[in-house]
Amino acid sequence: MRADAASFVPGKGLVADSEVTKTRRDAAPELSEAAKRLPTYQKKDWVIAGIRHNVVTVISGDTGCGKSTLIPQLVCDAENLVADDKVVVCTQPRRVAAITLAEYVARDRGQELGDEVGYQIRFINKFSENTRLIYATTAIVLRRLHSEPTLDSIGCLIIDEVHERDVYTDFLLLLLREAMANGRMPHLKIVLMSATLKAEDFAQYFRKVNGDTALKPVHIPGRMFPVEDYYWEDACEWIGFCPQEKGKGGKGGKGKKG
Repeated sequence: MRADAASFVPGKGLVADSEVTKTRRDAAPELSEAAKRLPTYQKKDWVIAGIRHNVVTVISGDTGCGKSTLIPQLVCDAENLVADDKVVVCTQPRRVAAITLAEYVARDRGQELGDEVGYQIRFINKFSENTRLIYATTAIVLRRLHSEPTLDSIGCLIIDEVHERDVYTDFLLLLLREAMANGRMPHLKIVLMSATLKAEDFAQYFRKVNGDTALKPVHIPGRMFPVEDYYWEDACEWIGFCPQEKGKGGKGGKGKKG
């Protein structure tokens, strides 16, 4: 199925009984122990409370804190946060990121990719009628805005890596702010995620949408990892071979001609 021909709501019209949908959500797998060790999990109550009580929520977090993998899951699993007939979409600026994140989250939840967790990139859809969380490229969401101006199929739109300021993300933020300020998306929750502390800029940008009240970004600290330095000699020792440096003879070098 072509990505530009598919809706973001795989299950719409297929699950009429709210009890069936409730059972599916109640049966959501327990978060893995690895996920629970992430700094984001320690802030989960703050994160969900912020999303629940604000139209737009800004989250900053250091690299490795688990924003991209854990926050979309928390939103999906939170009770009464997203309507049963809507999905959670997490945008990524690159296709590889959308695919790998979907694969990781599905595997972490012990599920097949395309069941509860899927992805959508240009020309490729990997989701089903049971899908609640979709990782998609930012360009896909822009195309969806063209055919579905109010994004009725999405309950929560998580825009990741906003600090990169690529043209697609900036344009998407502009369109969302204008649409929400004019009351065209009353159902939609927006979450902006940044890896830098400049989240205040995005909070100010969406202040009008949030009832002209100040948005206080939620900051999630990262984890420190040990760093070891390795050098050229170490690499030569590992592979048992040391290539000849340029300029010291041999093909391509600048040594004297024999």
